[in-house]
Amino acid sequence: MPEQISATPLVPGQGRPLPSPELSAPERQVWIQTVEARPLHFFDTATWPLLEAYCASVVECRRLAAELRVHSTPKRRDECRKQTALMASLATKLRLTKLGQRAHQRTDQEAIEATPRRRLWMVPPRDAS
Repeated sequence: MPEQISATPLVPGQGRPLPSPELSAPERQVWIQTVEARPLHFFDTATWPLLEAYCASVVECRRLAAELRVHSTPKRRDECRKQTALMASLATKLRLTKLGQRAHQRTDQEAIEATPRRRLWMVPPRDAS
């Protein structure tokens, strides 16, 4: 029997990973939403622990924000601020945010500098002959 040849390239990862059974129901929901928002094979097994931490952080941040809406104290605001910073850091490390997808912060400045300086209002008018 001839061997079948696949035209699809082999990419590291195993498609869309399923959430770990240790995650709570809200954390599983965040996992599924996050994984489905990224391309196929985006997350490999090395990123799963970070993704689990991100899901837990999102759920905790939502809980803290709900508590903060009901009763705001300096301690709760500080805790919410720290949790939000952790969530943002994990999202950047996992390359979920636009900031995490850039090659480097210099990239924007280099693109701006490479833009031609000629502007429409600087173009000399044509002769109306």
